[in-house]
Amino acid sequence: MNLEQFLTKINDIIEFEKSTKIQIHDILPRIEKEKKELDGLRREKEVIEKEINNSCGDIGLPKSWILEYIQQKPLFTRYKEDKEAFFKPLDLATKRNTR
Repeated sequence: MNLEQFLTKINDIIEFEKSTKIQIHDILPRIEKEKKELDGLRREKEVIEKEINNSCGDIGLPKSWILEYIQQKPLFTRYKEDKEAFFKPLDLATKRNTR
């Protein structure tokens, strides 16, 4: 590698550090930390999947129903919150709290 290529690489490293605010010597520890976190999440997922399978057998529900519930629950919760937010002013205006 000639001097110009070397200086270009050094400039690239400096620009990387400026744009990401990550020092070059912090990259490897950061990757290792993220890898450990990913491994932990994978183990947690396996435990949850086993619990789902056990629950399905215990209560006699198809696994697909439970997985669909898990997937749809945040949407349903948001729908309920939006519905309450919409009707609350109407309930206050009419002095009814029936919803």
